[in-house]
Amino acid sequence: MQDAHEFIILLLSWLHDDLNAVTTTGELPPRPPAEGLPNIKAGEAAWCDFQRYNSSIVTQLFHGLHKSTLLCTGCGSESATFETFSLLSLPLAIGKSNLTQCLDEYVRGDLITDWTCPKCQCRCDVHKKLDLWWLPPIVILHLKRFSFAGGTARKNHAQVTFPLRDLDLSRLAVGSHPDTYRLVYDIYGVVEHHGSQDSGHYTAYSFNHPADSWFFMDDSKVRECSAASVRDATAYLLCYRARERHAPEGVFTGDDGAKSTAPAHGEWRTALAGSSTIRAPPPSRWRGGTASSAATRFDSAATRTADLGHGGE
Repeated sequence: MQDAHEFIILLLSWLHDDLNAVTTTGELPPRPPAEGLPNIKAGEAAWCDFQRYNSSIVTQLFHGLHKSTLLCTGCGSESATFETFSLLSLPLAIGKSNLTQCLDEYVRGDLITDWTCPKCQCRCDVHKKLDLWWLPPIVILHLKRFSFAGGTARKNHAQVTFPLRDLDLSRLAVGSHPDTYRLVYDIYGVVEHHGSQDSGHYTAYSFNHPADSWFFMDDSKVRECSAASVRDATAYLLCYRARERHAPEGVFTGDDGAKSTAPAHGEWRTALAGSSTIRAPPPSRWRGGTASSAATRFDSAATRTADLGHGGE
């Protein structure tokens, strides 16, 4: 395994499998179908289906739910499905862009051609749109720098600017959320890929709250660095965490290098110890509910990675 995106998905899967509190091995009785339910009820049903098989600190912190809507251009019928995720893979523009533009492009969706509508049975085009229904306390964003088309692998080297703090995702979240955390996120980790689509090397930046400092990591080499160097990174993975609504505040080094208030380091310790203080909807890929679709996405991502051969050390 050589791709950081692939690795983090598998790592979360391994951790969840070891920490999953649900021990049921057989099939549970089926739940009533969610078809025809209002969106909020259908979303809750997808959530509950996942929770029947999955409950761990990984699902509490890293997993969210998005809604995929298909609109038939022939008869105008609309259908929605809910799927879980553990990270979001965002499309990139060819030139310089910012993270907000990448997120907007992700939810904008696209036009699917030559599709058979299950309602009118006509072969026509369909508009597909994604909505972020429920966002977790920790959001991992994968910038899709690698592509494969026409027998040629390519890497997009475009610079994407991103905020170190105050990433407000509330405008993109259309479902309800618990009141234990806000949908305003501060970054705590960045992964870079250096090189081409054929070979390369990974480095990372991590914010250390006890030291109140950023650190740069290159294999065994670790050194303190400035917030400005993090801001200028050519990011491949971005790791953000939400602010708790009523948590004590700590000091965080912001975009301009100045100190500002942000969640204190200790506020996540209770969650990591298994506390129910922080509760996010537990969606992703493993067993049950709509999770199987994520497993398919993982398998196809691994296949594309092997085809591309963009290794990292």
